[in-house]
Amino acid sequence: MLKKLSKLNLLFSILRSPLSVLRSRFFAPSGFTLIEVILVFAVLGIVSAASFASFSSYTKSQSVQSTASAFVGTLQTAKSKSLTQSKPAQCGAAPLRGYRVTVSIPSTYRLEVSCGNNFFTLDTRTLSSGVIFASGSAGQIFFEVATGIVNVPGTIIITGGGKTKTITISKTGNITGN
Repeated sequence: MLKKLSKLNLLFSILRSPLSVLRSRFFAPSGFTLIEVILVFAVLGIVSAASFASFSSYTKSQSVQSTASAFVGTLQTAKSKSLTQSKPAQCGAAPLRGYRVTVSIPSTYRLEVSCGNNFFTLDTRTLSSGVIFASGSAGQIFFEVATGIVNVPGTIIITGGGKTKTITISKTGNITGN
């Protein structure tokens, strides 16, 4: 009898097994718990905050970098025009003496030509928003005609968003920045 009972139990368990698999697969509760959902949103919030801070810092750094590059480009234009003795129409018959970049703190600069005893503005630019020339920056850099030599060397400091770029102009007219 015991043998017969164990065979019946075995048969019953075999028949019951597919039903329990079907029941657990199709009728089991599914979804996420409230704790799991809250954890996912918390992690997403932390990752988003960190990436926003990093992007903001990168944007400020790029703004200062691009502004400094544009300013160096203006200095190089002044030096190039003085070396090639490029005389604009504003000079008329007056002799070309050189080119000058004038810094107006906090945020504008001009490219000027010196003809005789006069200066004529060729281009005026404003620094990017939030970027300024630091006090103590040289007010004028003058490149002499034909030689490109600077009569008074100087340092220009551009700052914004906690980032700083320093541009140095040597007596020989070399322009370096870091």
